[in-house]
Amino acid sequence: MEPEAIKLDNEKHEFDIPLLTIKNYYLEYYPSELVINWLCRNEIKNLKYREISFKLPNLKVVRYQSFKSVNEFKKRILVLNPLKIDIGAIYNQEPRAFAQHKSEKELICLEKELIFDIDISDYDDVRKCCQKNDICSKCWKYIICGSKILERILREDFGFKQIFFVFSGRRGVHCWVSDKRACLLNKRGRLAIERYINYDRMDENNYDSKIYKLKRNFVSPVYPAFLSAVSIMKNYFFEIVKEQDILKDEKMKTNLRNIISMYFSLIDMNYINEILDKNINSLNKIQKIFEFLQKGENILKSKSQIHYFNAESCLNEFMMLILYPRLDGNVTRQFNHLLKGPFCVHPETGYISVPLSIELMEKFSLDKIPKVDYLLYEEGINEDKKSFEEYIKFFQNFVDNLNVDNNKK
Repeated sequence: MEPEAIKLDNEKHEFDIPLLTIKNYYLEYYPSELVINWLCRNEIKNLKYREISFKLPNLKVVRYQSFKSVNEFKKRILVLNPLKIDIGAIYNQEPRAFAQHKSEKELICLEKELIFDIDISDYDDVRKCCQKNDICSKCWKYIICGSKILERILREDFGFKQIFFVFSGRRGVHCWVSDKRACLLNKRGRLAIERYINYDRMDENNYDSKIYKLKRNFVSPVYPAFLSAVSIMKNYFFEIVKEQDILKDEKMKTNLRNIISMYFSLIDMNYINEILDKNINSLNKIQKIFEFLQKGENILKSKSQIHYFNAESCLNEFMMLILYPRLDGNVTRQFNHLLKGPFCVHPETGYISVPLSIELMEKFSLDKIPKVDYLLYEEGINEDKKSFEEYIKFFQNFVDNLNVDNNKK
């Protein structure tokens, strides 16, 4: 019998977490010095040009805040009692001066971390355990797989080193790239990277056989980033197909049929349909269909048919549809996009947005995420405090390495 999936308690509404609890967290636990050290990247002058935004208890968002010191930042938190703290870009002038004096000088972004957003709700068409804001240990595997693919591309294809992820506090992760050359990228550079990573998913909403027969992703020579992604996805695909029973869904059946017809112009679809309609788990369906396609490929090759056929390409394309990271392009491209910083409280769930490495993400347990009320009010050293300290330690090491790396330049 399979263990029951751990589900995150996202059934919350604004202010279910007492405001005093959030206030006390920012005063007692929020690592202000560490966060500011990361934002400065060994250059304290960066702080006064960096936009920091606060969401207040009345839901008002106070933008274009900037500070000259950590103490000034702490005092502002004490005065405003924010629900959460968002991070913006480094500008050519102090953001607060721009806001206060309505400066005629244009506010120009000089630097900003390269950021990516993976949201579990974007996988709703391929996950059956949860929908919308809900997330559990089963669909968390989509996040792990997508994050691994993204990190591999950023490290190996672009050579970035200073990469970490942050749990959003509810349903996904944000990836921050803090390398200096990543922070200095202009809009065209960010768009180019986003397009390099992007995969145009073939599903029932955009399938057109005439178009997609020209757009097959696994026709030789294959895009290297996609081949590398497949090697990562194979570690998760079969388990997820079994757990989610993906081919129970009629749309997914249609998607698979379209992929097969795209890679095989001669195939007995009656047999494919017969397998898809059987009352067996989706993993068994995939295995039977793949075996059938391999046999068909061998027969077609022996007869020297000129029509394109490739069983492995069908499977790879279907894996890409299910598991390749689904990114919010606006987060990556837009300079003025604000994003919740590490160690902020999600005001609707009470969970802390903890920073993660891939290793921490793999052992990340949804029932052990530090929660603001547990941190503050549980007596003694509990699991929340211990895990919170582990995330602090990880981020401290990250910031130390980032600053050492910047000193070498």
